[in-house]
Amino acid sequence: MGNPILFAIPAFFILILVEYFISRWMKRDVYRLNDSINDISTGMLQLLSSVFFKGLIVGAYVWTYHKSKEWGIAFEVPTDNPWAWLGLFLGVDFCYYWFHRASHQMNAPWAAHVVHHQSEEYNLSVALRQSTFQSLFSWAFYIPLAVLGFPALMTYLLRAVNSLYQFWIHTRLIGRMGPLEWVFNTPSHHRVHHARNFKYLDKNHAGTLIIWDRLFGTFMKEEEEPTYGVTKALNSWNPVWANLHAWTYLYEMMRRAPRWQDKIKIWFMPPAWVPEGLGELEQRSETDTKKFDPPSPYPLKVYVLGHFAVCVVILTWFLAVYGGVLVPAYQAPQTKLVEVAELVQQSSSLGLGRIAQDGLSAVMVKDQVWSWSGIVGMTLFITVSLLSLGGLLEGARWSPLFEFFRLLFSAFALCFLAPDLSWSVAAAILALGMMVVWLTLLAECRMHFLRKMEPLALDRAIMEFDEWHSHKEGREKFPVSEGDSASAIFAQRWGAPK
Repeated sequence: MGNPILFAIPAFFILILVEYFISRWMKRDVYRLNDSINDISTGMLQLLSSVFFKGLIVGAYVWTYHKSKEWGIAFEVPTDNPWAWLGLFLGVDFCYYWFHRASHQMNAPWAAHVVHHQSEEYNLSVALRQSTFQSLFSWAFYIPLAVLGFPALMTYLLRAVNSLYQFWIHTRLIGRMGPLEWVFNTPSHHRVHHARNFKYLDKNHAGTLIIWDRLFGTFMKEEEEPTYGVTKALNSWNPVWANLHAWTYLYEMMRRAPRWQDKIKIWFMPPAWVPEGLGELEQRSETDTKKFDPPSPYPLKVYVLGHFAVCVVILTWFLAVYGGVLVPAYQAPQTKLVEVAELVQQSSSLGLGRIAQDGLSAVMVKDQVWSWSGIVGMTLFITVSLLSLGGLLEGARWSPLFEFFRLLFSAFALCFLAPDLSWSVAAAILALGMMVVWLTLLAECRMHFLRKMEPLALDRAIMEFDEWHSHKEGREKFPVSEGDSASAIFAQRWGAPK
């Protein structure tokens, strides 16, 4: 049995295209290419991370399930009883609600979950915007289901169903849905959850059923049109930075906190909490509706979209055909290890093949055993590619040269991996062609990069200075008259932009 989410990927892209064309027909701007590519890029990184994390996470569930059986705690749950499936459906949704709520009320899990909320749009591509590190927190909330005796395959199947349900509610094109909204999570309810309006913050944490929010006091009805995004904007199309941005912010606050107690508390307090002595939390105003949207020339957009599509195909191939899931080599009988591997296979995208133990891990694949270097190499290639394409879209200074070297190393990799000389020659010609296309495109877009990158760099420098100056130490080191704008302050310190 394969992962339902992996099999649903073609349907996801088809539905995204359908929503895009319907929105164009309705004359509503709900999509931006740069935003949607960034959304899907973070989802791709999450899929890559599951190659490394899922074995540990599923293994922890299986271990807890077996120990609960041994200790006589778990119930005997019949897998052919529809009431057992209904009970587990409610249990999975209930656990998701509390995980989701905790992710909005504690800094550490929020730093992982915030990735899903960074988009300033709200459409079906946002549903694919997922965090690389979120699964390292979420798994613990489902452990009670293992203690109760629900087999892992049942649990992970219904967790996939829970995730699939939430795809369609990420849309602005569906309005209110009448009586269905009394029980189920709907697009209207979830739009509230993605809003950064102060009245909507930390509301509607439901997965499938909205009844948990109604029962535990976190329900909010959609009233005015939400403003989407987070109160501290990302302002980047870099999918790697999207996953690290909140963590670096927390680390910086921890470093600057004067009391050691606050250095610990910062990870467990709500996101709005600031250690004593660091001033107030900087937040965007609700009326600030300006979106991060650096312009890009049309040929560059076509180039990025084409290479992004190649990355999607490569990732799907890697996961569905030759990808690997790393499973801990427990000091348990081989049958237990095989059971864990089979479970990972059923709850991931891979066909069950051979299991090879090296004393540290077992690598399960369909047709062959991949080395660590092969798995890490493929992960790095896709990650670096998405990083480069995001940099091109935002006009980062380093992106043109970075993209050239990405293509150059891709050429070496293609030649090295080719099965024989003829394939190596073909790969070399293809890679050379890609570099020629990029250099030609760069020459055409040269003035765009030179013209657009300076204002973008200035805007970022101003935002960084404004953030520094909002704290007490910044005001003491560089006092200015009240009412001065961030750009005026920046110009006084570093000179006006040319």
